[in-house]
Amino acid sequence: MRLTCPGLGLLAALLLSAGACSHPPADTQPDEDGETAALAHAQCMREHGFDWPDPVLEDGGWDIRFPDGLDPDTPTYREAEVECQEVFESAVPRDEGEDPEDRALLEQEMERMLAFAACMRDQGVDFPDPVFEEGGISGPAGPLDGDWDAFEAARAICEEQTGEPMP
Repeated sequence: MRLTCPGLGLLAALLLSAGACSHPPADTQPDEDGETAALAHAQCMREHGFDWPDPVLEDGGWDIRFPDGLDPDTPTYREAEVECQEVFESAVPRDEGEDPEDRALLEQEMERMLAFAACMRDQGVDFPDPVFEEGGISGPAGPLDGDWDAFEAARAICEEQTGEPMP
């Protein structure tokens, strides 16, 4: 499965690194902190025995490939993800103050993620709204029912409709 953001709480983006996750205009440079955090997360997942690829720079953003055949609902995966999420978060520099412009962009991104989830449901895919928590976001990494074909078809439609690459 193709993911377009390195925060992987059940494979979703950290709100703190939204700039590294989304696809900026082609003339901008990718966020190096996002790369560092995504690489740290990938290495942590490999240390836990998962065949986790490094992020790849694509279209001005970091592309994460979810390993084929990996079930994110297993206890082993969930335990590794909790630990590796902490590794990811520790690699993202903390900002001492909150920029109102950044907050507005973050709120717009959250709205697009909610619209994406609603679109997935409209396409018949069991896809819950993302959960926004301090320091992160969580949501499904793939189809809850195992139907990858329907999931990918809906994902393509919803990415086009919302302008939101799947988190």
